[in-house]
Amino acid sequence: SIMANDTFILKTNYKGIEISSQTIIPSKPVNFAISTDTISVKQQTNASKPEQSSFVNLELTWDNPNLDYFYIAIEWLDSVKVYTNTMMAESDLKTKRVSQPNQDDTYNINQMELGLFGKYRAVLYKINKEYYDLLETTNLNSNSMTNPPSNVSNGWGIFTSMSTDTLFFWVIKKK
Repeated sequence: SIMANDTFILKTNYKGIEISSQTIIPSKPVNFAISTDTISVKQQTNASKPEQSSFVNLELTWDNPNLDYFYIAIEWLDSVKVYTNTMMAESDLKTKRVSQPNQDDTYNINQMELGLFGKYRAVLYKINKEYYDLLETTNLNSNSMTNPPSNVSNGWGIFTSMSTDTLFFWVIKKK
């Protein structure tokens, strides 16, 4: 089985030249937690503003004493769309969002970002520096990438690894 700190090496020969790279599996995120796994939201059915005082922010936290690199993916998992605001039913509401990679230890989800009732999954990705560098470079402008990051000897590309932890939470209809 694959374990944290395992090293994987990739080698191939192309026209007599050895092309190689390696990656080390990062440790699994530690103490990944959520402030609450269930929030109740009153369904909004008209253009009036919802009560601001009733908004809930979900806080995702984890340990990051070494300033490692992370990003989070939040995904709605149900199959029948029931909108928290019925006025949004005609819009193309995203069912998956991915954060920018960073060295934080906290991620906040505003209730307003959760446009559908149901089950959600939050996946915390711990990534290696080479993958962070690639994501940061492509986020800037992939059209003008003249020297993309690479950790491949005698070639171009990224050979990397990541570790994850997952939490689930629910947005339920308030009566």
